[in-house]
Amino acid sequence: MQIRQRPELPVELWMHILDDVVNERNHDAIARCAMVCRFFQHMCKKHLKGQLTFGSEECWNLRLWRAHATVFGIVCSTSQTLREPSCMFLTRLTELRQTRYIFVDRSRFGSRTNFNKEDVERLKTDTTAKEIGGWRGPQRVCIRGENDSKAIPHVATLAFRFAGRWTRIEKLNIRKALWPLSLRAANAAVFRDLSCFASITRLGLYDVTFPSIIAFGALVSALSGLEKLHLRDVKLTGSSALFDPRTLSDFRLLPPTKNLRHITLGHAAYDGLHEFFPSAWPCYTELLAFMTAVSNPCGKSPRVYPWGSVRNLRLDENVWWKFSSCSIARLLRALPSLENLEFATADSHLANVEITGVPTHPRPKPITIGVHCASAQPRNVAHIIRCLIHMDFPLTIMRIYATVYPFLQDAHRLVATAISELVQHAGPSLDDLGVFLQGDRYDSVIPIDAAADRYRQCDLFATTKPMSLRVYGCEASCLGVREILSHVTSRCVSSISIRFKPLEPSDRGELSEGLSQLDTVLLLPVFDNLVHVLISLKFRWSRPRLEMKECAHFMKSWLLRLHERGVLGIEICDENWR
Repeated sequence: MQIRQRPELPVELWMHILDDVVNERNHDAIARCAMVCRFFQHMCKKHLKGQLTFGSEECWNLRLWRAHATVFGIVCSTSQTLREPSCMFLTRLTELRQTRYIFVDRSRFGSRTNFNKEDVERLKTDTTAKEIGGWRGPQRVCIRGENDSKAIPHVATLAFRFAGRWTRIEKLNIRKALWPLSLRAANAAVFRDLSCFASITRLGLYDVTFPSIIAFGALVSALSGLEKLHLRDVKLTGSSALFDPRTLSDFRLLPPTKNLRHITLGHAAYDGLHEFFPSAWPCYTELLAFMTAVSNPCGKSPRVYPWGSVRNLRLDENVWWKFSSCSIARLLRALPSLENLEFATADSHLANVEITGVPTHPRPKPITIGVHCASAQPRNVAHIIRCLIHMDFPLTIMRIYATVYPFLQDAHRLVATAISELVQHAGPSLDDLGVFLQGDRYDSVIPIDAAADRYRQCDLFATTKPMSLRVYGCEASCLGVREILSHVTSRCVSSISIRFKPLEPSDRGELSEGLSQLDTVLLLPVFDNLVHVLISLKFRWSRPRLEMKECAHFMKSWLLRLHERGVLGIEICDENWR
């Protein structure tokens, strides 16, 4: 039986129909068209962006120009400058201002679209969108203020029109904005509408000014699904009444942020650049001071913790450089669920000093506090470490991992002295001590004659009796680790872990001599209670398994006495090991 196919409409006609749908700016209709067939899906996909930006088109056009992006097929040459634009590009910018609908080159900015206030008001939605496949919205939304006024007049319209419809938004960013005075009350309709965006888990506020702390708190509280909050240069115009009893009382009445787990205060430099701005300090301290004040007991009312669910707090150097021991203690008390506190820098992901302590009642879990030294001012690092020593907070330090700098520069000496004071402050409660040997602050080459003495002043065992000792960053000669081990005076050490820097095959001769001397050091009576010694080595390049096995036997041959005691373990890996 032969089935006759119905005559198909020309492709040009379908394209014309789709253009009409797109021109109506009804994303729900576009989403339903995308479900018809693969051809429609391909044609509609570019109009259903993963990121939407709402703000001034002049500001966005400037970003397009500076980034040399492709706009409607017109490519900006890298040799062009803002002062000498081509006539062709200026003509196209004029057309963009007339249409007020800007598509950005996906190869440079990804899938995103820019809207202004009029665009938001003209966007259409269908009442039956949920039932018959309407658009669930973008994954990321950015609201950007006007160039001069920083106004965001479309925020209320956006929240009202798409509340309960855009259920796919995960991240909301607000940049260079002035929160409207008309939306300062905690019961403003915009906050009720924003509470319908339960899918938002990340909120970023960058250079945003709020008319009051209540407006800021209402925005954060309205997003019930919020998990991560990033604040940079958030200002409060009504800071004079910040600690007014009425303000504190009104803030305590806001809905608690039950899902908020991570807060970052300060600069985030994804390009690897870091700048220290001491002038930014007041923008954050008044906010932190308010959060600690609002959590203090208020008469007979129960104690309220607005950020009581926060487990991770990351502070940039712009925030913590002037902290005191009292301010750290107050902050820890205001965040009862805090598990990780980082005094960080924007270009660093790993802490150079990390302590883990067990607080007394009412905290059931330990707290880990990290200090990043990579590009921070040495005096600021030493200051914050000493603040941790003198803070009035009951914290029993159980574990310390610290980078040990050689005493070759004043900056090294300043930080290393503070680290030594911290270790001694921990005292007998310190159970696990990890030492990261740092060749130099910027990994420059150190002469061999200086290497042997560079850790001689790093006496970390005067008042401590750790059971576990870890030494990372060991060189083939083992000079640094032998110097560290020579200061051990307690027989409590039962476990030692030594991890070498990535080595080359040419280092084998130096390694054999270093391991032999290390074997001798670990025979001292102070190490009689050792039950486990782990030696880890990683090659810079990929190695065959047989070669790594032979290397393990080679290392074992120079650690015979440890091997005979039955306490030696060797771990060999290459760059492919995870």
